[in-house]
Amino acid sequence: LIYEEVFDTPIQSESIIPSSSTTQSCEPAPAKSDDPVLRGRIVEVTSSGEVVHSWSIEDHLPQALRAPLWVTGYSFAGEKPYCAIDAEHFNAIAFYQEKNAPLGKGTALVTGRHIDGAVMVEWPQGEVLWSLGGNTTDKSLEIIDDPLDGLSLPHDAHYISEDEVMLFDNRTFGNSSRVVVYKVDLIKRSATLVETYTVNCPTSLSSSNLCGAFAMGSARLTLDGDKVLVGVGTSRVTAAEIPRVKQGLTREAAAT
Repeated sequence: LIYEEVFDTPIQSESIIPSSSTTQSCEPAPAKSDDPVLRGRIVEVTSSGEVVHSWSIEDHLPQALRAPLWVTGYSFAGEKPYCAIDAEHFNAIAFYQEKNAPLGKGTALVTGRHIDGAVMVEWPQGEVLWSLGGNTTDKSLEIIDDPLDGLSLPHDAHYISEDEVMLFDNRTFGNSSRVVVYKVDLIKRSATLVETYTVNCPTSLSSSNLCGAFAMGSARLTLDGDKVLVGVGTSRVTAAEIPRVKQGLTREAAAT
């Protein structure tokens, strides 16, 4: 995953909102409409650095880009903060090699914080096979049994079985983050929420509240598959381990 700096992408300033870092260090906020735009890219390179294949979401699923857009301020040592419109904010990619397929042929599941979801890309052709969360498009999976109706600024989508996708759902704005597992049915074009995990952030010795991570975050099964290891991102708890709930109707668990 890389970010490409683009200057000729038309961005309407009224559709831009600043992140917290922008408010502190980028002037004016929101950004000017001619500020640079950072566009997420998937690239496949050789060991010598030659680009073999490249993919951009605007070439294959432009309607996935949501509004308002984000402006982010990046600070570099000894330099004035660099401010740019952070369009997709891709943060994770999982590549799956097809059995007996030629080397490099498969699918790439890429997570985008600022598209509120994840997309599955056929590689190297680039076609979007499906999308989970975010704007409704002709590639969207219908989300079923999710009380929050989908994702908000997520990270780290990946398969944990042949038909189950796990990811860290940040929720960000005043809400508790959660880890979710969706069961994907490509025949019905649906994604059913089957597992949810949350983490308690202690505020004192006698009370606790659910953790909310403004940014970052991850979720992985332990090697035995019996626990979920949660990287809680920008919260008061760095990481937590939660027993996995594989049976029953509720299939929810929380770490204290």
